Amino acid sequence: MTSMAKVFVDIAYTFCVLFTGSWINADETDELTQHHCAKNYYFKNVAKVLVTVLPLYFRFLQNIKLYRKYGKPFPFLANTMKYLVSIAVSIFSSLHKAVDDGTDTTYTAFYIMFTLFATLYSYIWDVTMDWGLARLEHGGLRERLMFGQRWVYWMVIGIDLVGRLLWIITLMPLNDNPIPFFPEVLEPFLASLELCRRAMWGCFRLENEHLNNTGYRRVDGPVPDHFDTAMAHPPAPQKKTLMQVAKEMSLMVFLGGTLIGISIYFGLR
Repeated sequence: MTSMAKVFVDIAYTFCVLFTGSWINADETDELTQHHCAKNYYFKNVAKVLVTVLPLYFRFLQNIKLYRKYGKPFPFLANTMKYLVSIAVSIFSSLHKAVDDGTDTTYTAFYIMFTLFATLYSYIWDVTMDWGLARLEHGGLRERLMFGQRWVYWMVIGIDLVGRLLWIITLMPLNDNPIPFFPEVLEPFLASLELCRRAMWGCFRLENEHLNNTGYRRVDGPVPDHFDTAMAHPPAPQKKTLMQVAKEMSLMVFLGGTLIGISIYFGLR
């Protein structure tokens, strides 16, 4: 869902056009961006923001739940902060009219800073945490590799970075389409590229998870099932109370709330 934010926005826009009947009265010379739905306050500032932010919010809640259950600030709080920053960037891009008109340099500076930070944060998390790579003691990769060639891993590390940077373009509120052929050709191409990047991410994420599951067992033997005797009584996690979670999260909530507050302020003014 987090990779399909642009798709959800397009679906919401399509429903708005169909069910409001704006397509019936639209002039054939009108640009798509001039239709009633694109200008509608509730679509732009409510529906568009919700379909963009909700997937990130769900992941935010999942990490909070895991943190409370296992009591480990890392990686759960670090991953939570990643989604807070992504929420701030999504609110920026959804609420503000444009970043290229040059009339609001303060907003543009904040937007570029937040976007680059969120992109690099997510990229580093992909490589180091989700894929388990970037281990200096193993030549920049990891000890065990299921694919036979090391160049495959270096290639996907580069593709992931390029894919995340290109995805920024589809989220930027560009004014008057300054990029040639962007809405007709580049936008659907980049949206499709993001789905392919996420599919690639899933393959190497699954590989890393499998290696983690078999790391302390015989590689050539069966992995015990969760219903086997060995897993009948797993050790109880160090579950924390809601008050303990609130205290330990206070700094992160303050920083995340500040970022989101700045996003809303610059977006609606």
